[in-house]
Formats: sequence, C-alpha cells, structure tokens
Amino acid sequence: MESIIKDIRFAVRSLIKRPSFTVVAVLTLALGIGANTAIFSVVYSVLLKSPPFYRADRIVLLWGDDRAEGDARSQVSHTDVVDFRAQQTLFESITTFNSYTPLISGSGEPARVNGALVGDDFFNVMGTQPFLGRAFLPEEQNEGKDQVVVLSYELWQRQLNGDPEAVGKTILLNLRPHTIVGVLPENFHSLPATLLGKPALLYRPAVEETSDANRSARHMRSIGRLKDGVTIEQAQSELNVIAQRLEAQHPDTNTNWGVHLVGLHEDTVRDLKKTLWVLLGAVAFVLLIACANVANLLLARSTQRATEMTIRTALGASRWRLLRQVLTESGLLALLGTGAGLLLAVWGIEVIKALGSKTIPQLQNVELSLPALSFTFGLSLLTALLFGLGPAWQSSRPDLTEALKADGRGSSSGTRRTRLRSVLVVSEIAFALVLMALGIVLLRWDARRG
Repeated sequence: MESIIKDIRFAVRSLIKRPSFTVVAVLTLALGIGANTAIFSVVYSVLLKSPPFYRADRIVLLWGDDRAEGDARSQVSHTDVVDFRAQQTLFESITTFNSYTPLISGSGEPARVNGALVGDDFFNVMGTQPFLGRAFLPEEQNEGKDQVVVLSYELWQRQLNGDPEAVGKTILLNLRPHTIVGVLPENFHSLPATLLGKPALLYRPAVEETSDANRSARHMRSIGRLKDGVTIEQAQSELNVIAQRLEAQHPDTNTNWGVHLVGLHEDTVRDLKKTLWVLLGAVAFVLLIACANVANLLLARSTQRATEMTIRTALGASRWRLLRQVLTESGLLALLGTGAGLLLAVWGIEVIKALGSKTIPQLQNVELSLPALSFTFGLSLLTALLFGLGPAWQSSRPDLTEALKADGRGSSSGTRRTRLRSVLVVSEIAFALVLMALGIVLLRWDARRG
C-alpha cells in the first residue's frame, strides 16, 4: 500500500509539472467519456429501462391490422374490443383509451389540459388504483352517467391545492359539471406521449355505443394486460382466431381486419432503437479516437522521459515497477477525465432534453442514473488501459546501451516508439472513417424511414 501511495504522489507531481500536457489529455478524455455517458444515459432511459408501470412486461397494445392497406398499427373500434374482451381467455383484462383535451374550470384558473378517455378497466390494466376515492364503474361508460373524472396527482395539487376532501367535489370540463371520484397516486405515470400526444393529467370514461353499426368506427386505441405465463405469441394466436370469427360474422365491416399485438415498451421505442444504438456506436468510436490521441501524447512524453526511465532501471527498478508507475499516471488521467466527463455529460443530457424532447417525448425522462454512473466507472477503467498500456509497455523497456550512447544515431527504443505512434495515427484515421460510415448509414436509414 505504501508503494502504491508513493506511485500516486509521484504521478500527481509529474502531471502538475506539465500542466499543458495534463489539461489537453484530460479534456480529450472528458469529451469522449462525457459523450459516451450522455448517450448511454439516453439509451438506458429510453431503450433499456422498463416503463414505470406495475409489471410493465405484461402490458400489450392491441393495434388494428388493416391488411388491405398494409397498416398493422391502425386504431380499433369499441365494438370489436368488446368482442375480443368477451371471447379471450389469456388476458387479465382488455380496455380502450384515447386522447382528450378539455377546458377545465370551476376550481382555480381555467386552463386547457391534456387528458384521456378510458374504459372502465383501464386502471386495472395499468396496475394502479386511486389513493383517494375510486376508479370508474362499468355503468359509467354509458351516456348520462359519464360525468365523472379521475385526476392525476399533479392536477390535484395544481388545480385543487391538494385538497384531501376533493372526492365528491365538482369541476367543469368544457363547461359541463363533472364529479371527482378519484385521485391517482403520485408515482403513477401517464401512458407515453407516443400514444396520447402529451401526458394525461385527468381521465374520463370513454362512452361508445356497443353495436354492429358502430363496428366500423375505428377511432379508439386498445391496451391489455396478459395473464402470468402467457406470451405475446400465444395471445396473438388466440386473437387471430377471434378476428377470423368476426370477419366471417361481419364481412361488411371486418373483411381484411385483424389485430396486431405488441408490447408497450417495444411499441414506445420502435422508431428509436436503431438510431440510438448507431449513435452509441458512433460515440464509442469518438472515445477510441480520444484514447489514441492521449496514447500519442503519452508516447511523445515517454521519449522525453527516456533518460529518467534508463536511470531508474540502472538503479535497480524492475520492469513491473516502471510499468506500474506509468499505468498509475494513466489511471490518474482517466480519473480526472472521468470527473470532467461527468460534468459534460450532465450538461449534455440537459441539452439533449431541451433540443429533442419536443420531437422525441421519451427524452423527458432521461437522467444520469446509477447504471449510467456504473457505465462511466467501467468506461474510465477501460480507457485507462486503452491509452495507457501501450506507452507504459514501451516506457518499461528502456535500452540501457542505446540510451547511454550519444552518437546521435538514434536508438531502437525510439524506433519502436515511432512505429507505435504510426500505428496509433493509422488507428485514428480508421476510427474516423468508420465513424463517418456510421453517420452515412444513419442518415440513409432516417431518409428511408421518412
């Protein structure tokens, strides 16, 4: 331990003596680590992190499959969903929803709010219940009995100042009185903005007529919760059978119409998956270029330190001792670069959210989480090895005979360093070309998608 502390002290003094080298190396690493941490935070929050719902892997969307138009993400009719709900055996429940933006008044300042029209079993599907009051009753899905509303925690605080007696009170929605029957818990999240346009702050019953005449009115969306142990493939097969039965019974409205199941999380990230993975790969190459640059700086510096290493070897320092010293300096640089990179990552995440959350709503929830910090820590260890191992290996192999010659002809160790630096330069160029190719692929894919 004492030897390690001495190495760290020596590394600190060595880096302080060369501030220009230290600043350039740290900033170079900070850019690479910061970019990778910011993009990984986006990838984790959007692609890898499960949606904030109870057992979200059980929640699926039921999209209309318009085979005539080749559209497997169409809307559905209320009447069809009623039939699916009555005849299925693999779902805990199926319900409908749609966006709704009423003018709210009667308590606080009048304001246009984002909401949702939902079926009576919606909150069971989402795995939550109001912490004040109750959810909707089946009979409240009928005209004349639907003048009830469930508020989100945010709207309850904003519009009613968190009134604990809010249940039973009346507010106006589009100038019509509605009774508050429930308030949702603070930790309940709205469906993604990709499904509702904007997060819902209140919920009202979706009133739809259940009749064959209404079967072609496909303007609703449907969501369900699978039973434990049931796969999407099994549920899809069952709904296909029901859809074929409905097609035979109602050829005028259901010919070429089926249903397509997709997991909630998969549906939310469907347009972002390839883009974000390519972007993460691109910034990984940026980090590799940064490591190659710092390795070049360390190699150039090792040339200046050749005499020092030769003298230390002559005084009895082992090769491992020299290798450990140089790697300690590399590790210290990586640590400093990581600290600066985290600051850049925090700033970068805010910039990404500010610039992209309007077009990609999922970015609103991106944050520097524990997995992102763990990723950064692992990344710092990797970068220390990537840019430090080659220069450390060269510095730990001083040629005493060549180093003590002063005939001006150069040395084999200098030749080795030159070759290694040439390899690093070629690597940087290769990384840059691959990065450019990735960018072109991404642009072409986005153009085709658009």
